[in-house]
Amino acid sequence: MLSISLYIYQKKMLFNQAKEKAFSLTRTLAYVSLTDILKDEYITLQSYIDSMGENDDIFSISILDTLGKVIAANDVGLRGTKLDDILTRKALLSKKYVLQNAIKFGKPNQG
Repeated sequence: MLSISLYIYQKKMLFNQAKEKAFSLTRTLAYVSLTDILKDEYITLQSYIDSMGENDDIFSISILDTLGKVIAANDVGLRGTKLDDILTRKALLSKKYVLQNAIKFGKPNQG
């Protein structure tokens, strides 16, 4: 019973650490990209995304305009598209951070 409690505690702790790291990266990206967004400097925005996207902990990262159009993203296929799903609409209306849980499936173990 103790091992189950310890496992649940560790899982929650790791999730909270990952969530705080994601919010910290989001705040940093928002701060450094503000001027570039206002000046329509999308190439600079893309360079921020590219450098942050090299981090193995980041699954997906993108910057949207107020209408949901992706102006920069680590997924080339998303750039320039308009996102109109429920989560995007909720995020665009929110004054707070919106957290989306995701599972990243990696390559099968080759060993």
